[in-house]
Amino acid sequence: MVGQEQVWVLYAVKLAQWMPQNWLGQQIAQVMRKLVMQFADLPLRCEVDGLQFEFLLKDNNSEKKYLFMPWRFDQRERRFLVDSIPVDGTFVDIGANVGIYTLYVAKHLSDKGRVISFEPNPRAHDRLSKNVSLNEASVSADVALMQLGVAAEEASFDLYLNADNLGGSSLVAESGETVSVACKPLLTVMRDLGVEKISGLKIDIEGAEDAALAPFFEHAPREMFPDVIVIENSQELWKLDLFQLFEKSGYQLQFKTRLNSVFAKPAD
Repeated sequence: MVGQEQVWVLYAVKLAQWMPQNWLGQQIAQVMRKLVMQFADLPLRCEVDGLQFEFLLKDNNSEKKYLFMPWRFDQRERRFLVDSIPVDGTFVDIGANVGIYTLYVAKHLSDKGRVISFEPNPRAHDRLSKNVSLNEASVSADVALMQLGVAAEEASFDLYLNADNLGGSSLVAESGETVSVACKPLLTVMRDLGVEKISGLKIDIEGAEDAALAPFFEHAPREMFPDVIVIENSQELWKLDLFQLFEKSGYQLQFKTRLNSVFAKPAD
């Protein structure tokens, strides 16, 4: 953020972030968001949760929510992940968008930790890469950015782009403009990268979660299975019941929010 004329933007953002986590706080934060989006020069470079991001805002719901109301953006899920993943663990982020989960977990990890972040959408991947580069000084974990989708087979697929919401792009939507993206099975990538154990996994790929995870749970060794899974509630779009698959694999539901379900394996 450069120039005195933009100082008010910083104050508006901070005011929104400092609002109480209730209905009134949400209303005030939304007013601040409307003002900033209407009058500020975009993109904005701002700090959230001790991390630096460059926000374009207008085409990405995740950015809008996280910048102005970080307590409303999967706060419980993100905290559960960092409380569950050891500092030298490996976190896999499938559908990383601009890197909110990727960087939030990476900041928790030591220099022996790893984050493997999948984002096939070219525009989103560019923003993800930018945000990771902005935090190189404060994140010591190894962060690998994969411009790949995760699918049942290695192939190129049409990604249907959501012009209004970058994070709403989908392999299963079948409407709108498309871009061809490369995809690989999760197990293939984990073996290529030498990953023997996944400590935590988050997946949000707009209804294609079953195609990404079912082959992994069928073919991967059990010792590679993630200890914790955060998954978007898109079960109405799935062709098979992933929640039932998780339960058969020994996972227990920890909690469910409006957007996500969180599973964990019992401690040995």
